[in-house]
Amino acid sequence: MTLHELIHKVEFDSIVPFLKATDPANAPGNLYAFKEAFDELRRMKPGNADGKQIVITTEVDTDNEGNEIERYLHASGCEGDFWEASLAKEIVFGTAVGEEKALAQILWHMTFWGFSTQTDPLESLPENEYERKVKEFERNG
Repeated sequence: MTLHELIHKVEFDSIVPFLKATDPANAPGNLYAFKEAFDELRRMKPGNADGKQIVITTEVDTDNEGNEIERYLHASGCEGDFWEASLAKEIVFGTAVGEEKALAQILWHMTFWGFSTQTDPLESLPENEYERKVKEFERNG
């Protein structure tokens, strides 16, 4: 199933509890922004995914002795890319999780992955697809 198919299958209200759980400090006050992004994604047409996928996995952080500190759901392959391209990507469920929870995680990663408590959050942002293409264009003309 692609992200485009999933976002048309699931209603926004069903992902709200998972958005709140993903980022309890910030998500409740930003639900309007998630809703705007959700609606915008629903209006968009999928682009070219270039064979890339969105992978849902359970990640585990451990301390130096290997003791589990935190276990959390992660969506990779949807950050820093054009939304049209992400809509065309197949979703791979690497862990048993419901579609609503997966979509909440994907939406969170697509929209708020760059927010930071640092004084200059842009310093910590990975180079996204758009920036890469601009640099490529500048090199090649």
